[in-house]
Amino acid sequence: MIPLEYLHQDIFSTLREHLLPGERLFLVGGAVRDVLLGKMPEDFDFVIKGNAKKLSRVVADQFRGAVYQLDDEHAAMRILSDCELFKGHIDISELRGESLEEDLRDRDFTVNAMAIDVTHSANLDIIDPCQGQRDLQNGVIRVCRTDSIVSDPIRILRGIRLGLVFGFVNDDETKRQMKQPTLLALVSAERKRDELFKIFEPQLAADGFDLLREYDALPVLFPGLRYDENHTTANFVRKLSIIIKTVIGEDITADDTISTLQAAFLPYQGELAAYLDKDIVEGRKRAVLLFFAALAWLSIDGQDTTADSAFTKKFLSTFCQRLALSNREMNFLRQIIQNRDCVPALTASNPELDGKTIYKFFRETEESGVGLCLFSLAQNLAGEWGNSDADSWSQAVLVCQQLVHHYFTKWESTIEPQTLITGDDLITIFSLIPGPLFQTVLESVREEQAAGIINDREDALSFVKEMLREKKWGAGDK
Repeated sequence: MIPLEYLHQDIFSTLREHLLPGERLFLVGGAVRDVLLGKMPEDFDFVIKGNAKKLSRVVADQFRGAVYQLDDEHAAMRILSDCELFKGHIDISELRGESLEEDLRDRDFTVNAMAIDVTHSANLDIIDPCQGQRDLQNGVIRVCRTDSIVSDPIRILRGIRLGLVFGFVNDDETKRQMKQPTLLALVSAERKRDELFKIFEPQLAADGFDLLREYDALPVLFPGLRYDENHTTANFVRKLSIIIKTVIGEDITADDTISTLQAAFLPYQGELAAYLDKDIVEGRKRAVLLFFAALAWLSIDGQDTTADSAFTKKFLSTFCQRLALSNREMNFLRQIIQNRDCVPALTASNPELDGKTIYKFFRETEESGVGLCLFSLAQNLAGEWGNSDADSWSQAVLVCQQLVHHYFTKWESTIEPQTLITGDDLITIFSLIPGPLFQTVLESVREEQAAGIINDREDALSFVKEMLREKKWGAGDK
């Protein structure tokens, strides 16, 4: 019997209330699996022997949610609810095939091929034609059919993800089917992207990368990725995972090297966790983009990746199209790759940073700056700096700690100083004509603010007056 305490009764009572006579409703898939594992489902997937569209629209009104169609063939609908009764999504689709058993056997893995008839509250037995409960108890991922992967190749990535999330292993037939990575070329970029964002969550990324390599999926997903006998890419991914988990306070085995990092970033754990967890696009976090940046960089390392490099622009455009990433996500990756030498350069020149240097760093790196710090620390830890010794590591940690400190605690004084003078001031007070000089002057003021030299409007006006005098600029200059 299913444990009743795990079922969200408001959802079930609402659905039952609006069923038409003769319709039957089944809870299916991951929600059933999660309940059997003792987890509260975050989302719910239902199959109806009846009209999915009509029921979805009525339920969406009840939960004050949006509804849209996922699939025409099976009238698959999704309700996005954000009301007090339930926050999450509810999928309702019509029965595939002639029976519920046929529908379940057509699913990906046995642990996702179980159902509960929820048409009437009294009947809560598990319907399990593929022996999913047995595989759940044994920790096994097993395909439902001999053509499960061929019929929908995204299941290669889904099988990897399920194994990572639940610590399950694939049976031999599932492994055989999943070792057909070229089939992934038939899957839309959007579907691959959504699975990869889950596989490269920091807690899963290192093991996820190893499994993608084990199933030969990496050359299909990331063409050109660096391979060598030292497993450079896998090492970098693992080091980046360690860095991220360390700075957000997750428990890991810490040696002296990691202990140095833990101590330096301890005051910013909450802020770093929020920064990394923030979606650049809904459901797609900055933390995962750092791993994509690593994979992109390790695909083009040694090439001309300067800011205006035609190669970089073309490569990143292709890379992001392959993953269906947005322009903002592409810009995040570009900032990481093009500025990847900034932290090593700061470490080599003077690890004690002044405000002007910190301001310039974030002016160039924008929202990727904090992420670049973590990326650079992973580079150092993975031996990618060329001089990655204990002293280099300590100095790198010091540089990144200062950058992160100012980003989270001195934003208004260092990262984005208050506007003290404007272009209108340059026109009315200094008789300048709008042109390139404007940006030079205003940016110089901001740099001196970050350095603590300019503190108010009077300071700013005096600075501009002196700047123009020394440069012999005046009225009419552009």
